[in-house]
Amino acid sequence: MFLLKTRVGTFMICTHSDGGCELTLDGEGLGKYQDQQEAADALADGSVFQPRYQNIDFDEIEAPRNLAEWEYIYS
Repeated sequence: MFLLKTRVGTFMICTHSDGGCELTLDGEGLGKYQDQQEAADALADGSVFQPRYQNIDFDEIEAPRNLAEWEYIYS
């Protein structure tokens, strides 16, 4: 799994057993993707679901597309 800690919370990309991935913010799902890179690109583009209890300007987060810039946690 990949983690990205930001001022609005911690984004996580988790791989599912079916091969797909999910992007979450502090446990809330922001979208399902085919792979980790697609999830990172979606966050960098700001094309993810808006969390229920926050109104986030995803451009201000400046999420990296390069997964090497995310923290990798072996699970």
